[in-house]
Amino acid sequence: MTVVDVHAHMLPSQVLAGDWPPALAAGLRTTEDGRLLSPTGERLPAHYPELTDPAAALARMDRQGVDRAVVSLTPHAYALGTGPEATQYARATNDALAAHVGSAAAAGRLTGLATLPVGRPEDAATELERAVTRLGLAGAQITTGPVTGRPLDRTGLAPLFAACETLDVPLSLHPSYCGPLRDPDLFLHNSVGAPLDTALAYARLAASGTLDRHPRLRLVLAHGGGVLAQLLPRLDNNWHYRADLRTRAHHPPSAYLDRVWCDTVVHTAPALRYLKETFTEPHLLLGTDAPYGTGVADPIPTLKQAGLDPHTLGETAEQLFRRCHVG
Repeated sequence: MTVVDVHAHMLPSQVLAGDWPPALAAGLRTTEDGRLLSPTGERLPAHYPELTDPAAALARMDRQGVDRAVVSLTPHAYALGTGPEATQYARATNDALAAHVGSAAAAGRLTGLATLPVGRPEDAATELERAVTRLGLAGAQITTGPVTGRPLDRTGLAPLFAACETLDVPLSLHPSYCGPLRDPDLFLHNSVGAPLDTALAYARLAASGTLDRHPRLRLVLAHGGGVLAQLLPRLDNNWHYRADLRTRAHHPPSAYLDRVWCDTVVHTAPALRYLKETFTEPHLLLGTDAPYGTGVADPIPTLKQAGLDPHTLGETAEQLFRRCHVG
């Protein structure tokens, strides 16, 4: 039986060189003091060796009791622009990610989720197809939004959602410090903003009717779905109460949870038990948010305290991310 971490990050080593043309074109830059900055002004966390070294990632996995990991680009470095350089950057990044997870150092224990130029929906769909069919990646991870100032349901992402359905791959939603709470004061853009962004993204996709229009779209939500579990009863209540909401979505937001999976990055056993009650165990996936200190350094003991079997969650992950066996 296999323990799978579905929430781990990487950064192309080319970005650290500071002169990689695709990164420069997409707005990643090096300041005079040597700091690496993302297009949104966030500092790229370049000091973790696991971001660029698969062998270091495997050593960390061994310490955690993790057999396999699903790796995605660190959200600080997403391709958020609307120009052709965003597509160029996404393609180059996915090539680097495929090389990272497919390297000899990865020992067949890593698989990847593509990054996509969500500001260019047609290009995002095309790049997803290339990443899955030619690079062997297991799906994609995109920002919770907003993108170009608009939420995901108003960004014209229908081509991408349709591509996910056609390719039968999941789409992971991960916050990237571009939601309604961006002020880094007291680190609340992470502590509060990130879980809020994820819940808001799902709520909009459900309430807008997007999930009705894409009935085979499967979503994976980072950080336990953020604060979604706490908000679902209120969202459902308001769908029943307001006739205008029922004209937008066929069902209350909780009715779509059969197409939603959440990771377990919520830090405590009581929080995990609440996730289990809300989403059910078959829709939970072990996550660590590695290599970051804001993640979960030792996930298995907390899972067991919550009555969750990491091997059962691993089976779910391998079924959802079928390309875990590539390599």
